[in-house]
Amino acid sequence: ISTTGSDYGATATGALNLDNVAAAYAKAMTIKDGEGSPLGLMPNILLCSPTNYITARGIYQSETITGASSKTARDNVMRGILNPVTAPYLPAAGTAYWLFNEAFPLVDVAFLGGRQTPVVETANVDFNQLGIQMRCYFDYGASKGETKAALYSTGA
Repeated sequence: ISTTGSDYGATATGALNLDNVAAAYAKAMTIKDGEGSPLGLMPNILLCSPTNYITARGIYQSETITGASSKTARDNVMRGILNPVTAPYLPAAGTAYWLFNEAFPLVDVAFLGGRQTPVVETANVDFNQLGIQMRCYFDYGASKGETKAALYSTGA
């Protein structure tokens, strides 16, 4: 996943918190295609580093949120909107995050013939050997998805 802002439809900055995510969400909804028409993108996935995953889960699940400077709880307007996702391949201490929609994935995966499970084939061996022969293969491919439909935030 690229960390170059020009690879994405929109960019943002700021730590992963309710206010910054809400602003990034609003900005992501204004992403336009190459002809200047709105994509109509409603982000529903927040991809973040393992370090920020618990914060992202709090934004997704909590009914109320308290800020760092305020101890008064307020309604979480982003509750249930952005499903948090993380991966061990992202920098553990990274603060960057991405907003995208399942309709415009960051990675496209294709399966030959639509088969999404490995093929295991067996055959008898020659008479002078004991056992059976086996082979397994999995025909799929992955490519870069539509990054222009995503928002990238550098984080803190």
